[in-house]
Amino acid sequence: MRGTSFATRQNTNGAAGQLETEKMILFVEDDSLSRRALAQILRANGYQVAEAENGAEALEILTTGAEVLTNEAFDLVIADLVLPGLHGVNLVHQIRARWPKMPIIVISGYLSDGPGKVILEGFAEFIQKPIDPAALIAAVRRLLPAKV
Repeated sequence: MRGTSFATRQNTNGAAGQLETEKMILFVEDDSLSRRALAQILRANGYQVAEAENGAEALEILTTGAEVLTNEAFDLVIADLVLPGLHGVNLVHQIRARWPKMPIIVISGYLSDGPGKVILEGFAEFIQKPIDPAALIAAVRRLLPAKV
């Protein structure tokens, strides 16, 4: 689907959804297996995904667009909390400072859902690892509603 501007999305009951412009997601995760698997799930649900393995790379992609798949800006960032170099919390704060309206989902296996929400209150959504793909897609759809 690279280079394609439109895609047919599947809704939760498997029926074909409306044709709509693909949303661009930056997925930041240092575990390459998890990153690739979850990025593939997002792609299978009609999203374009660029991948970064650390916070510094994520900021470079967001800033320079070096790895952007289209000319459009990113619509959402999904980032692991524990990253080498630039920690996920610092990444969230830097994204929020430069792109205040950018939706962000933070994922982590080191915080439970309650403390995760408290720490990131107002800055990002939180999803506990291991990630349930259905919960991830539901959160993405909530933050990036389809245009009718």
